[in-house]
Amino acid sequence: NSKDFINYKASLLMEEAKNDPVKKAGLIRDMVSSISKIPDNIQQEVYVQETSRIMDISEEVLFSTLAQMSGRQTGKTAPKKTQQFEVVRDDPATPQVKVDELYILERTIISLLLHYGMVEEDFEDLVVKVD
Repeated sequence: NSKDFINYKASLLMEEAKNDPVKKAGLIRDMVSSISKIPDNIQQEVYVQETSRIMDISEEVLFSTLAQMSGRQTGKTAPKKTQQFEVVRDDPATPQVKVDELYILERTIISLLLHYGMVEEDFEDLVVKVD
């Protein structure tokens, strides 16, 4: 009656974590930790797929957690995503569009009236005296 270690671990610990999401998350994390110790990437992927099926969780989350655990074990951190920016220079041949500040302010006032037109507020007049 030999069982695969993932199935064995899941069946052994699933009784405890039936209705408790925190315990279930801990169980899944423990299973991913066990998978991270497997040196063969193909076997790791098969076990992640099996864990995903058994625990009803997406493979992407499991692979992400596996990558984080593998990075910690090797002392490396997961590579950070970098954003690429492109510098666009003004072409002197194109005419510059002047911004109509009054138009922008009017649109903002209309937007505020539409969003908060039914709200009444009391304001105090403040007079500042010079000298």
